Amino acid sequence: MGAAGSIDPVLRYRASNGGWRVSAIDYAKFIQVFDPNVHALGPVAQKWQDTLSGNPSYGLGTFIRRTPRGRMFWHSGRAAPGEHGERSGAYTMKFPNGWTTVITFDGDPRGSDLRQRLEGAVANR
Repeated sequence: MGAAGSIDPVLRYRASNGGWRVSAIDYAKFIQVFDPNVHALGPVAQKWQDTLSGNPSYGLGTFIRRTPRGRMFWHSGRAAPGEHGERSGAYTMKFPNGWTTVITFDGDPRGSDLRQRLEGAVANR
């Protein structure tokens, strides 16, 4: 999908993402991989996603929610607190209507609250 980024040597050992730093635009490109209309995932991976149980479900590093309008995908990443307690991260959602949102943050927002607010703001547009 043409997403780029770099590995931050300070974050590399304390972040679950291995210290990957990426711009909001490239994070939006990353989530497009999961859109079934883009065909970036092969047919085996797409079929596998269709068989995941639960709603939402989790697979290939992203959450998937099936809605009457189609699939919604979301992913978040946070850096573990450093020696001074700082936190940061990002959150992206791909909606079935074609909208994609990316939020970057300093601090520690409440993930489910953030997801619900984004869904409410975008899902029905």
